[in-house]
Amino acid sequence: MGIKVDGDFNALIVGLTQEGQRVMKNASRRMAQEAERIRTLAIDYAPVDTHGIEESIKIERYQAPAFGSRVEFYVYVDGGHIAADGTPVGEYAYYQHEGLVRMKGGGWGYNWHPGPATLEKMASLGVFCGPKFLERAADERESEIEESIFNAIKDS
Repeated sequence: MGIKVDGDFNALIVGLTQEGQRVMKNASRRMAQEAERIRTLAIDYAPVDTHGIEESIKIERYQAPAFGSRVEFYVYVDGGHIAADGTPVGEYAYYQHEGLVRMKGGGWGYNWHPGPATLEKMASLGVFCGPKFLERAADERESEIEESIFNAIKDS
């Protein structure tokens, strides 16, 4: 990054602003790529069922209104998503993510086990599909994210 200072202070301010915008754009682009990687892993790790958990995993971008200086990406399960069978994903996805199952006497308990389609998916992908699919995806990428974003900023 080279900026020539020739006594025109306004030009210096514009130059720094333009550099800042390029850095922000590159960092934001890299953050979006990392969010997509987490989403892809979460889909891989999600159990397969008839209630559309895989399709309900979304990414939301949020930019703070203050000069556009803060960008955040959220990978989440859209609880309002309606599965192909007409079932809302919401509560079901939460219980699946937490590893809870409906108990015979009513209520929910920790006795999660994969169904046939999930077992088939696990064999096909060679990964565990089931509870904590979002957390496991984020944890897997955590160490690479900081370096990836740092490199995007450094290369700006």
